[in-house]
Amino acid sequence: MPGFVNVDALPNNGVDVVLDVRKDFPWEPGSVSYIFCSHLIEHLSNVDADSFLRKCFGVLEKGGYIDLWTPDLEILAKMFVSASERGSLLEKIPFFYQSNHSIADFINWRLFGNVTEEGMFHKYIYCKESLINVLKTVGFLAFQELSVNEDFLLEKFRHKGIQMGWRAFKVKK
Repeated sequence: MPGFVNVDALPNNGVDVVLDVRKDFPWEPGSVSYIFCSHLIEHLSNVDADSFLRKCFGVLEKGGYIDLWTPDLEILAKMFVSASERGSLLEKIPFFYQSNHSIADFINWRLFGNVTEEGMFHKYIYCKESLINVLKTVGFLAFQELSVNEDFLLEKFRHKGIQMGWRAFKVKK
């Protein structure tokens, strides 16, 4: 993404820094104004996510913030329970609609990730309450719910309709 230091665990095209986010960050405390994190946190255990968010909090300057996008457990649970959404949901996803997959197949795919690619497994899925709680635990005090229109990677990652986005601020003291 232009204007950003692009970080990934793999040396993909466009990556500026290859980094295992479970390890130490190369940035100085208070040296970063904004962190954009789309569909990473669900690939970490809840213990690793806590550590990752503490490191993010540490490198953010006062007044800085992080945008987090992740699948929403509440939305996925409602999709599973709601019979009216089952049919319409699967019709929107040609791979599932045309291949005799069930709603359980879809939910498991969204919960656990693409199990055919190394490193793409989901390890922990958050609902609003659990995500805000971990953010508060690491020191964030102010939050803003983001609109799905604000995630310009939405279509790339095929999370339309199942994700949530939250902005967490490192409040100036």
